Amino acid sequence: MLGLLVLLAVAVGVVGYLLIDRGGGADDSESKERSQPSAKSIEAELGGLQEEFQSLLQENLDLSRFEARVRAFTQDHPDQTDGHVLLAQTRIQQEKWEPAYASLNKAFEHDAEVSELQKLAGACAAKLGRLEQAEVHYQSAVRIAGDGADSGVYNALGQIYLTLGDISAAEIAFNRAVKAQQGPNGEQNFRHEGVSGLADVAALRGDYEAAHKSIDRAIRLGNADHRADVAAYNIQKAHLYMDNRQDDEAVIQLEYTWGAFPGSRWRIESARLRARLYERADKLDEAVNHLAEVYGYHQIAPDRIDREVADFVALLAEWQIKAGQANEARISIDNLKTLAPDHPGIESLLEALR
Repeated sequence: MLGLLVLLAVAVGVVGYLLIDRGGGADDSESKERSQPSAKSIEAELGGLQEEFQSLLQENLDLSRFEARVRAFTQDHPDQTDGHVLLAQTRIQQEKWEPAYASLNKAFEHDAEVSELQKLAGACAAKLGRLEQAEVHYQSAVRIAGDGADSGVYNALGQIYLTLGDISAAEIAFNRAVKAQQGPNGEQNFRHEGVSGLADVAALRGDYEAAHKSIDRAIRLGNADHRADVAAYNIQKAHLYMDNRQDDEAVIQLEYTWGAFPGSRWRIESARLRARLYERADKLDEAVNHLAEVYGYHQIAPDRIDREVADFVALLAEWQIKAGQANEARISIDNLKTLAPDHPGIESLLEALR
């Protein structure tokens, strides 16, 4: 599991004030000097933006207009490192990985020796598929933090190495994640993610017994950490059963996950894997019927998120096309357009129907 993204703590600023030029017989040079914002007023403006960012996150409000204001601040004050960091954070929250990465590189022009910034840059580079760059950033984060490097950065490195096919390097990184101390800023020690990574390593080596032992340990550790997404480990266990062709055990695991974790993300993933099991048993119609039933009865989750529901509808349309149910697929695509007109899967689904 990819290590959790650790965002920088945003400092709470003081209330800004207007810089008033009172004139009163000053010469042109003095007037010009007073017309420039003071360091104190710039700090106050940035502090106000940081405080507003926190409020917007807590209220889950749209960040697009706020982003424009922060961008204007960075243009007016390009030497303010924290302004570029705030712009990067704002963009990360909107999953604008390329602009966020650009903002972090602007911050690096002033100070590249900040472990947390290097971790943020590594996460952005990984999201953009630039794994070699991501590795460099994460290794820089480890170097800067030294003995204080937290488990999250090692988990991220382990996932990169897995993707690159370097299983030995991944194993080393995940073991370091398991042994890592709590970070210098009090970050949670996500040892359970390292153990989950070791389960992936064991599975890739074909040692499913060791993989199951590791994932069971990750679940135990995760249950002790209330911030852990233990549902992900249960899904991972279902994957292990499927990879080892233990389909009956996979079904039992998915049924448990469905009942125990009602969050929309995990119910969608459970339905996806269950559909694959039907397909593997040459029961494509049953796979589609299962997905349609899940959607039709609105059993995705009581706290469903529009984007996740849209992803589920796209999945349903994809399987309806596989099963030759063109009319049903068109209805699903129309529903998808209503839920998320900009969904990236719409064009490919329409193309598959032609």
